Amino acid sequence: MSPLVITLIVFALTVACFFSGKFSLGLIGLTASLALQLTGVLSSAAVWANFTNASVVMFGSLFVLSAGLMKTSIVDKFVEKLSTVKGNQRVVLWSCLTVSIILACLMNATAAMSTMIPLIMVISERSEVNPRKILKPCCDVANTWAGALPIGVGASGYLTTNLLIQQLGGTVEMGILDSALMKLPPLILATAIYYFFSHKLTPNEPLVVTGDAVENSASVRTKESQLTPTKEKLTYTIFFGTIVGMLLSGMLRWTNLPTFIFPVLGSIIMVFCGILTPKEATSNVPLGMMLLVGGMMNVAGALGSTGGAELIGNALSSMLGGTSNIYILTAVLFVVPFIATQFMNNIPVANAFQPLAIATCLTVGADPRIGAMAVSFAAGASVLTPMAAVVQAMIMGPGQYKFLDYVKCGLLPMLVYMGALIVWMPFLAGVIW
Repeated sequence: MSPLVITLIVFALTVACFFSGKFSLGLIGLTASLALQLTGVLSSAAVWANFTNASVVMFGSLFVLSAGLMKTSIVDKFVEKLSTVKGNQRVVLWSCLTVSIILACLMNATAAMSTMIPLIMVISERSEVNPRKILKPCCDVANTWAGALPIGVGASGYLTTNLLIQQLGGTVEMGILDSALMKLPPLILATAIYYFFSHKLTPNEPLVVTGDAVENSASVRTKESQLTPTKEKLTYTIFFGTIVGMLLSGMLRWTNLPTFIFPVLGSIIMVFCGILTPKEATSNVPLGMMLLVGGMMNVAGALGSTGGAELIGNALSSMLGGTSNIYILTAVLFVVPFIATQFMNNIPVANAFQPLAIATCLTVGADPRIGAMAVSFAAGASVLTPMAAVVQAMIMGPGQYKFLDYVKCGLLPMLVYMGALIVWMPFLAGVIW
């Protein structure tokens, strides 16, 4: 059996495993890599190098940095201030949206809403606001804003995209700010719709909060900082100093201080300064996600080296009539994964569709960065069903939402977001690239 056929079979089985939802993402990435090595498609050195590349190392260390930040009192300070607001739903909504966005950018949507759900319950109770008006908009903006800015875990996204493009035969590269420039204007527009309009479409009936929920929320709210004042200030300095270093390295292209070095150094300093224990640091490393990223790099590398990417690209190009119109390509490459992500987890959708999008763009002569970002942004827009993302399922119980509530609240902002991205991304690409 030729390497091309083997690669296509491995890719097809990988996508099928993603969509089945029966296997962990890390296991899928590791199994695909081993299959490509054992069949001789990729060498052992090539396979295992992808699990330790700059993108994977940076991704893991950013989670460690975020764990250190969450030991500070930064979230509790927000809660104490918001708890004094009485009956002003707009103030509470805007404040909770802002905090959700910040946490999602610093960590990820799941971690952000794990923090925000109990806090929203307490804030809503004390400010006499219906939490059902707050939970769903906050969940949706956390979903869509996660990774939008080159801070926290979102800072590694452009490196992952660049590696995928290179593995599939492309030569162009994304800058550290490119994704943010592409995504922010449509994202701000969608967030404004949540604030001014969509929250009104959530249920009006008051939520009956159980005693256990209030008690658990209060315990979160009254939790003291786990650090001394000196260590808390040091944590802020390390975290935000790391972000500044990453931004400068990415923009100025420092060869002696590549971007991934800064979060690695920041994580090590946090441990040596006693902000995190070695056990806390290692427990916060997302091993499964790192295996997934490395595994998909191997799959993409195999597709590129065996000609599978070109074959898939030609097939998809034929389905699109061979068009190279960047607006049509952007629309198709956004809409298809956008629909898919409403019924399955957003992470598998992104990993399944990105190689296809990049291969298609390379085949028709379009910029592969547009295809990669269209898929990434679409997969993050997972807000219309409880199955779309982990965080969407998390709020269904606390908010006592029904299936239709998801569609009512999220449909208009996502349609606006989609339309704005389809127009804005190709336009800006022509300006900055």
